[in-house]
Formats: sequence, structure tokens, C-alpha cells
Amino acid sequence: MNLLGLVIFQNLMKTKVADQTEGTFGLTLQITKQCNFNCSYCYELDQHQEQHSELSQVQNILNFCRMIKETRNQIIDLTFIGGEPTLNPKFAKEILSALYNESLLNQCTLITNGWSSKSIIDFFPEEISKEYINVQISYDGYEINEKYRRMHGKSTTSKVLNTTKEILKLGYNVHLKSTLPIDALHLVPDILYEFDELSQKYNSNFLYNPTEDFTTTFSLDREFKDYKEYFDKYFSEVLRIETTRLQAGLNPLTRWFTDYRLETEQCRAGIDMVTINETGDIMYCQHVDWTQGAKKDLSYININEPLEAIRNRLAEVSQFNSNKIQEQQQDCAGCSALYCIKCPIINYSITKDYNTMHGKHAIPFMCEYYQNLSRFIYVYDKIKRTRSSDGISIS
Repeated sequence: MNLLGLVIFQNLMKTKVADQTEGTFGLTLQITKQCNFNCSYCYELDQHQEQHSELSQVQNILNFCRMIKETRNQIIDLTFIGGEPTLNPKFAKEILSALYNESLLNQCTLITNGWSSKSIIDFFPEEISKEYINVQISYDGYEINEKYRRMHGKSTTSKVLNTTKEILKLGYNVHLKSTLPIDALHLVPDILYEFDELSQKYNSNFLYNPTEDFTTTFSLDREFKDYKEYFDKYFSEVLRIETTRLQAGLNPLTRWFTDYRLETEQCRAGIDMVTINETGDIMYCQHVDWTQGAKKDLSYININEPLEAIRNRLAEVSQFNSNKIQEQQQDCAGCSALYCIKCPIINYSITKDYNTMHGKHAIPFMCEYYQNLSRFIYVYDKIKRTRSSDGISIS
């Protein structure tokens, strides 16, 4: 599970959007709260329970997706989360087959703890080609995995690593995911070294995504200067690894060097992406379920309500969020960051203010963090552009 919201596999996916559609709509299905890991730092740990999405919900979700196609001319980027979603494969197969057979599916992402390659293979209907599928496997590095990510009190590291290798061998797109406190940044180079050989073998199918979990580490009054030397040291090491790969004609291994852009964007939760949980609540995103008090403001209707009511409520929420983003775009004007994650749910959880949760980063310290990271992204981009201008193609 990712504290900062869903990952877009921009450098792994082979886009399936039909020419006549107007892009895609991100639908996340939280299909179980059950998990077979007991990671000690998991913020969902006290909510793990035997609660699954029922097959009786499939028709209503299918009708929702049909409505999205009819009213927005969009097809579905579908993501499965939990708990551990592979513990509810019957539901996943049912909804996937329905969407695929009606040409409503653009791509599918499974977010899994990586406990079993067989459970991943069995999760998808046979008729869906691997080019439609992305598998995101959680791995926080050997040091954290051994200590905190346990299964029945035992290490899960070998399970996760074996699953990653087996799934890559079968031709799936794999996104390795770490959600690390910022003062665990020193683990990133170690993880890159750990997976460099594997990524070279499966260069087009493998990407590493370190995501910053700052809410569990930093207080709001922490000074950036206290960590600048630490950041510079390990960002420099990551840059060195990535430029070495670049010189060898390899794609970047870390998302930082694949997903940057000239403008940072506010997450579009509630605009053209929603989550439906195991009881059918339609929410901005999955984090509404785990954020204290958020359901009152950010969970807005149930999938079992009449379709017209869902259509109207979705349009209302989408317009509200679009307006808030437009109102506050100036907050980030002129920012030097090439990569940034602004999460409205984290903003909400800190400000407790539904009306002002969009816009500039909720934790000002993070603005400086992303600007610092961007210095190294800029160097990489400059080297990449120089090599391209010299006639050396880097995909």
C-alpha cells in the first residue's frame, strides 16, 4: 500500500486507449481488508479484518464503468488494492472479465505484497494479455523488510524477491515499490545495487519506485537545512548509479528519473479517479478509508445507490475539486521542482479543512525536499539530452 496515492506506470505501460476515447478514468477497487502480512509499521494494521468485496457488487461497478464511458468517453485504468487483493481473486476475475469483454478496460494494476507468484498468476483471467497488466510489488529494502515486513512472525524477504524474479520471467511488467521515511533515503542506493542486475535483464519491464513517506517521520517545524547534507549525499549516489546505466544505454531504474515533468501536478483524486471499497463506498481515493475523519467529507456515495444519483454526485465532486485546483494553481507558480507529489488527502489530514486541502504542499518542508531532488534530476536530464543530440538514443 502506498501512503501517497496510486502509482501511474508511465514508463511500463503499453497504452491501450482507443482513438475515439478521451483518455482514461482511474478506478481503484479495495477488494479486501484481509492481509496475510503483519508489517509492524502498517497504518492499516488495526483495520485488517475478514471483509471482502462480494460478487453481488460486480454488476453495479460494471454499470458505473459503462456510465463513465457514456458520459465522459473514458475507459478504465483499473487498480486492485487491499489488504492483500490476491486473497479475493474470484471478485477480481469477475470484474476484469466483464470490463475486458465490453472493451471498457485500458489497463489493470495489481498492488500486492508479493507473497506468492502463483497467487498473482491466478489473479488474472486467462483471456487478458500481459500487455494489459502491471504488477506492483512492495519491497522496502533488505534492512526494513527483514525487521518489519513479517508473515506469521517470519521473514518475507525471500518470498518477495523470488516472486519478483518469477513474475518478470513470465513477461509481466513489474514495478517494485518502496514507501520509505525520508530519513531512510540511504536505503535507496542499496536497493538499486540489489536489483541492478535483474533490471538489466528485464530492462523494459522493470521499474523501481521509492516513494516518500514523510508523515510518519517529520514534524511540521523540522528545518530543511538539518537534512540537506544527508539528502545531497544519497541523491548524488542515486544519480551516479543512474548515469552509469545511461552510459550503458539502459533505461533509468528509479521512477524519479522517468516520471519528472516541467510542471508538477496536483493529484486528481475525485476528479477522474475514485476508489470503491469493499462495502461499496465511493471515495476520492483509498486513503480516505484510513484517514481519521476523512470519510465524512471525502466519501460521498455508495455504489448501491441509483446510477443517476451516482452520476450527479460524481459530477458535483469532480467540479468542486477542479475548481479548487484552478484557484490555487498560483501557489506553485515558478517552483523549480521537476518531480513532486501533492496529495489532497494528506493535506486534508493535516489541515482538517475540506475547502482548502488542494494546492501547495501541506508540509512546506517538502517543497524544499522536491526542489533539492530536482537538482539531480536536472543533471540527469541534461546528460540524457546531450547523448540524444549526439545521436545516441536512450528510450
